[in-house]
Amino acid sequence: MASQQELFERVESILPGIAQRRRYVSDHGVIHPDSLKECEEIEIMKTLIPKRYGGFELDLDTMAGIIRRLSANCMSTGWIMAFFVGHNWMITRFNEQTQNDVFDDNPAPKVPGQIRPTIAAKKVTGGYELTGKSHWNSGIVHGDWVLTGILIEGEGPKLALVKAGDFQIDEVWDMAAMEGTGSHDMICDGTFVPEHRTTEIGPFVEGYPNGRGMYDNPLYAMPVLPFMYTEVAGVFAGGLTGATHHFVNMLSGGDPTYSPGKLAELPTVHLKIGEAAARANAANKLTDALVQEILGIRDSRGITFEDRLRLKVDMGYLVNHCRDSINSLIHDAGARSFENKSPIQAFFRDINTLSVHAFWDWSVCREQYGRGQVGLKPTHPLL
Repeated sequence: MASQQELFERVESILPGIAQRRRYVSDHGVIHPDSLKECEEIEIMKTLIPKRYGGFELDLDTMAGIIRRLSANCMSTGWIMAFFVGHNWMITRFNEQTQNDVFDDNPAPKVPGQIRPTIAAKKVTGGYELTGKSHWNSGIVHGDWVLTGILIEGEGPKLALVKAGDFQIDEVWDMAAMEGTGSHDMICDGTFVPEHRTTEIGPFVEGYPNGRGMYDNPLYAMPVLPFMYTEVAGVFAGGLTGATHHFVNMLSGGDPTYSPGKLAELPTVHLKIGEAAARANAANKLTDALVQEILGIRDSRGITFEDRLRLKVDMGYLVNHCRDSINSLIHDAGARSFENKSPIQAFFRDINTLSVHAFWDWSVCREQYGRGQVGLKPTHPLL
């Protein structure tokens, strides 16, 4: 049974390889097989899995710390591992039979997916027959199961778990950033899913899942969106930290193009480094504060709707801060930071791409919080 510190030490041991393989990720559109193998060997997928299934049953701060470390070296790898760690928590939202199916088959499974109900489902004997396409399944090429939203004919939406081998993959992910996430489409054509491997979306999202009675730990009974903020905040803060590290290294050596002397001797360079470091430090402090606030509220009184509004705008602010910061940083880094071999341009592309995700869109976060402040009801479902 690994502790938080032991997991952090294991992650630190594989970071040099993760960083060295970053270019492979961009060139091949998938995380390097050795990176995936190392992440499995150090057992990070067990971080949030309940002890009853052989997991470590650690908490959100451990997950966030792992993901931040990985993302400072490769954001695609950090994003995929955030999903694989976090989605194992989501398995505990299903009933006991489903949890047995998943964790007995593999004590550290890889479960990509998304919950928007885009696949049509028809009721048949013993379960449902799925037909259609699901988008944005980060890490699906590595997946043992896929979590997906389904729309049942004559009933409405639910969530389902589809086992690897029961679907096809349409490799449509062709992006200028986050290339290695491999967020391809899943195609089902008459795929059968038994009834017990489905669950209602409302209780799943709100924190009253089918498997709640199995655990005393409040970790397994919290709302999904605050959980997801802790799942991915470290991707942004880690990415900005990694970019800042390379920025400092770039400006610490070499000669200016036209000015005399060394770059490291120029007051303007000192100002740029100071600002970049301050921005990265602020991102990490915001991430820590967000995670600790969610933990504190969850454990003391439960997360209210007002909390969720505030946490959403805090997450949006963190993301926007990281986007503004990386844009400022790459401007200060100069033209060479846009070379394909420069890690800075990869972080720049990745942060800007991830920042437009619907869950933390800055415009939506601000608007919904503002509506709440003047007594109006929300107009957006992602709260």
